Parts: sequence; structure tokens; C-alpha cells
Amino acid sequence: MRRSTIVTSSSFTLALVASALVLGPAHSQEAPPPPQESVPAEDDMPGDRHWIRPEDLPAPVNEGDPEAPDFENNPVLVDAPAGRMPDVPDGFEVEVFASGFTQPRVMRTAPNGDIFLAESGTGRVLTFDADAALPAEPEVFAEGLDRPFGIAFYPVSEPRYVYVAAADRVVRYPYDDGDREATGPGEVIISNIPTERHWTRDLAVSPDGEHLFVSIGSASNVAGAMSETPPGGIEAWEATHGLGAAWDDETNRAVVRVFDPEGLNVRNYATGLRNCSGMTIQPETDQLWCTVNERDHLGADVVPDMLTTVEGGAFYGWPWYYAGGFEDPAHAGERPDLADQVTAPDVLIQAHSSTMQLLFYDAQAFPAEYHGDAFATLRGSWNREHRTGYKVVRAIMEDGVATGEYVDFMTGFVLDAERVWGRPVGITLTHDGALLVGDDANGTIFRVSATEPEAPEEPPYGFFLNDAWDTTANHVFMYGRFADEVLIGDWDGDGTDSITVRRGNTYYVNNTLGGGEAEHVFVYGRPDDTVLVGDWDGDGVDTLAVRRGAEYHVKNDLAGGPADQVVVYGRSGDQVVVGDWDGDELDTFAVRRGATYFVKNTIAAGEADQVVVYGRAGDITLAGDWDGDGDDTFAVRRGATYYVKNTIAPGEADIVLVYGRAGDEIYVGDWNGDGEDTLGVRRAP
Repeated sequence: MRRSTIVTSSSFTLALVASALVLGPAHSQEAPPPPQESVPAEDDMPGDRHWIRPEDLPAPVNEGDPEAPDFENNPVLVDAPAGRMPDVPDGFEVEVFASGFTQPRVMRTAPNGDIFLAESGTGRVLTFDADAALPAEPEVFAEGLDRPFGIAFYPVSEPRYVYVAAADRVVRYPYDDGDREATGPGEVIISNIPTERHWTRDLAVSPDGEHLFVSIGSASNVAGAMSETPPGGIEAWEATHGLGAAWDDETNRAVVRVFDPEGLNVRNYATGLRNCSGMTIQPETDQLWCTVNERDHLGADVVPDMLTTVEGGAFYGWPWYYAGGFEDPAHAGERPDLADQVTAPDVLIQAHSSTMQLLFYDAQAFPAEYHGDAFATLRGSWNREHRTGYKVVRAIMEDGVATGEYVDFMTGFVLDAERVWGRPVGITLTHDGALLVGDDANGTIFRVSATEPEAPEEPPYGFFLNDAWDTTANHVFMYGRFADEVLIGDWDGDGTDSITVRRGNTYYVNNTLGGGEAEHVFVYGRPDDTVLVGDWDGDGVDTLAVRRGAEYHVKNDLAGGPADQVVVYGRSGDQVVVGDWDGDELDTFAVRRGATYFVKNTIAAGEADQVVVYGRAGDITLAGDWDGDGDDTFAVRRGATYYVKNTIAPGEADIVLVYGRAGDEIYVGDWNGDGEDTLGVRRAP
């Protein structure tokens, strides 16, 4: 079981509950902000969830020299304990792909599946055969470089060159499919890149294949020594260097630059990115993304690192602003003209985590829920009293857009408050969909693969499930309650089996297991109704009829029928759930449409427009006496925030997703066998 499905730590929980008690019901005031991360890095676990919002950030702590870190706490690097492997979620396994490297950094996979590795500590670029037996043995593709880092294949699909970004230059080598040693010398494409402070240069190829991007980090923490104005004034400077571009020693630093394949027309593409250590193109959207190491002088929880889309001409804040429009006290009042021109990042990561590389999972080997999400490596803090980072995280995407939440995927590198045995940096996919993660502390590359799923455990009888038993439905779908009978059959005569729940004489019907295949999702009846099947309209097709007392309510077909003779909720793609949502001991219905729940408090005709919105997809629900009045109520955890509501009266809850009622038991388990724990509510007879 994953601890994070319920809480992150005991202190985290107490802080959340205390906030709820002080603020009262969520519908009357804004939800309490989540406390900053309190779990020591050595206690991180796969599945721990995090969501940092700009509005929840604490005030910056601005003491002393802005070019000096607040705190220095370098880890003691030790050998990996005998037999120790990183921790990954249930359903995955880890093995050593290769070892013995000196500062292994960026890894990239060639179109033919060969793996390229920048071994920054030796100045070499190494290669591995796509089908090498483990542990894999490398070959030397190129050497003699100053801290090589970024690697790109150009053109992407049928490359003729391998571009390598060293600390001081970008070079390219001739390449044919399958080359594991360069067949010619490196050609300098961009020269004389300054190397003071940040030296990690990553590369990416534009989706149209016309340009390449190179990231160049800042020469300082926060441009503390920069003069008041640039040569020629700000307007002229920005006309040639970009909105918010810094100057002096920071000229063309803290930027992503763009250039032609021959190294011509080099110019700034985006500015204000303190140190973009990792770049990639998101396959689903063709969007450029960066990981960004943020500044060090404003406290343990400010400034968050980030994962962000990168737009041409955009300004991301450094050195004047951070996390959107928050002004850095070291530059207070200097650039008010930029305050409303800062592009906010997509995902905020715990400050000082040292984000490095990222990729989007577009293979098929991992469970479906991973497809399209971003994996990012966090090398780990050196300037925070309580360590953070030292792990691989998964940023959750919905339809190609970041939700802001990220989940720990690979942890276990931190032994205690001082000792660390791994610092993840490089990450790539093998041709068979496994994940390779490079550790630059002990020079090991790990291979993470999905294991064969075990047969799913049958859920306890009478549970409301947080996911459909049919694994094609990745949404909340609950059937019945304790002692309900679940039946499967072709209820509407369309040749497709669907699920029906029978409670006493009442049937609750959803047209298909997966949803979205009918013009309407429909529910018949209420307690004491009888459900009958027959050809009511003489068209030769059986349909359902509900008998309520002496009245029959008939729907002629799925797509239409007299609307005043049926109880119809929702539309194509909706899902229907059943429960006593308001605690009045009468069952009512809820419809999920996309990420929104619509609840109808009574089933009488004509009241279908009376709905209340509860929560949204991905919320976690807990039960407890949150307000100390002796009655259990429910709390919703969304990311790192709890929303608490004391009563369920209509119209009072616009952000609460409620399962069950007081006295229910909440359980956690992998009820549908997809490798993810979800919540179940048990209501005793």
C-alpha cells in the first residue's frame, strides 16, 4: 500500500487537520494552504504526492548576501549498501544496466535504440548497443570535450549528425544509423560559450526540424553584481536580447537560445530561466519543455524549482521575479514594468531539489496511466537544512497539460540526515519502453521495467470503488453498497454487456462498462421500483421499463425517446454513480462529466436542473471528526490541500467530493489490478 494515498507524514496530517479546524468549512472560506514539505528525504516513498501552488508559497527570507546560499549542507556520498536498489512502485522492478562511470549525466536514445551517455567527468560521450546484455558495456563515441552534457540527433528520424553541447561549445559529429564510434572529428557549431557557474548545456530539436535549442544557465545566483541599466538602455537591449534579458556578465545567460543546424542566426528564444538543465519536446503537443534550477537565497521553501513549457519570446522571471509575479527582494522595485509579463511555470517542485532532466513517457510498456506523463530527475539539495530531492518524480498530465501535481516514482537514495548513495540525473527510454536512470554519485545506470501484473484481487463485497472494476474506465465509478447484487448482461439489447446493480427491487444501470458509447447514460428508478425488459414500442427491440406503483416509465431507445417518461442524467461520455450523498438515507444519483461531478438530491421528475458540484477527478477522500464536534465528516485531499465540509446540505459545497457518510469505513487497495491504490468505502449492513 502507498502511504501517500492518505497522508504524506504524521506531521503533515496534523498540520492539515489543524488548518481545517481553524478555518472551518471549506465552503465558507478559502481552503487552507498546504504546509511546506516536512517529510525528510530519507522517508520519501514511491507514490508520495505533491502539489505546490504559487499562492501557497511562504514569504521569502532575505538575509545577507543574495549571492550566498542560506544554508550549506552537502551530502556525504557513500557506496550503495550491499544489494540495495532504489525503491519504485509496486508493479515495477529495478536492475543495474551499467556501472563504473564518472559523473554520468544526460542520456539519449538514438532512433535505432542505441543509448548515448554524456560522461561529463571524463569528457567523453559513450554508447551502448540497443540489445546489449546486462550489465551493458560502453563504447567511446567521442572524447576530449569540456564537460559534455546535452545530446541531440539531427534530423530526428534519420539523423546524419549527433550534436553534443559541452560547457564551452556545441559540436556535431557525422553519424550513420548504428554508429557507436564517431567516424569523423567534431565540427564546432557554436563556440565561446561562457562557463562561469552553471555549465550544463542541454539540446533539443524543434518539431519542424528547422532549428535546435541550447540552454545556457546564469553566471550567478541572482545577478547581484549587475549594473543598474544595460548599454543603450532597457528598451534597446530588450529589442535585441529579449524581454527581461539580463546584461553585463549575464548577457545571453539564463536563457534558451535557438540556432540553425549550421550554427547560424543564434539568438535568444526565451529569457529569465536561471538554469534550464534539461530540455525535451513533448510528443503529444510538440511543445518545448525545460527543467529549471531556481535561486538559493530566499529560504528553505523559496524559490521552487520548476518544470515548464517554454514559449518563444517569453520571460520567466529571473532575476527580478519568480514563480510568476513574485518579486525577488534582492531586486525590489527595479523592474515594475515586468511584473505582469512574467510567464508562470507549469509545475512547481520543492525548492532546492535540483531538477535535472525530463522526458515524456510515450511507450506502451508501463501501465496506461503513465502514458503522456513526464518523468523528471531531482539530483538533490546541497543548500537546505533538511534534504530534499534525490529521486525521480512523475508530473501528472491530463490531455497533454500539466495538472501541477507530481508523484514520487524512484526514491531510497538517502540513508539518513547525512549519507546519500545516489543522485539521479540522466533519464531516457529504451526501445522496449523501460526507463533508464543515471546516478552521478556512484556512477550507476538503473533500468526500471514493469513487471507482469498479478491477477487482481476480488474487491470486498459491498464496496464503493474509486475506479471501475473494468480497467478501461479511469474515472470514479461506484456501484451500490453493502449487500447489493451486481449483475452483468445485455440489458439494452445492443449486443454489449453492461453492469446493473440490484438493491432490493431497484436496478441501477450504466449502458457500457467503459462509458462514452451511448448517446445518453441513463438510470432507472428508485427504491421499490421494478425493472422489466420487453418490446414496449413494437419495434422488435427489447428496452427497459421501470414500474413505479401503477405507472410505467419507458425509454424507447438509447438515443432518444419521450423525455418526460424517463429519468435521464447527463449525456454521451458521462458516468453515473449511486449513493446516499446527503445522509438522508435515500439513494440519489451523481453524474461525472469530464472532471466535474453533478449530484441530484432527489429523483422526483422535474428536478434534474438542481445539481451540486462535488470535487473533481483525482481527489482523495478521508473521513474523520475534522471540526471536533463529535460527528464524522469528510475531507477531500486534492494534491497537497485538504477541503473540509461539515454538512452536505444542497448548495453549500462547490469543492467537496463526498463518498459515503459518517460511520463508513475507508480502505485503500489496488481493487482493479492496475498497480494504483484507490479508496473503497464500506458501509455495514
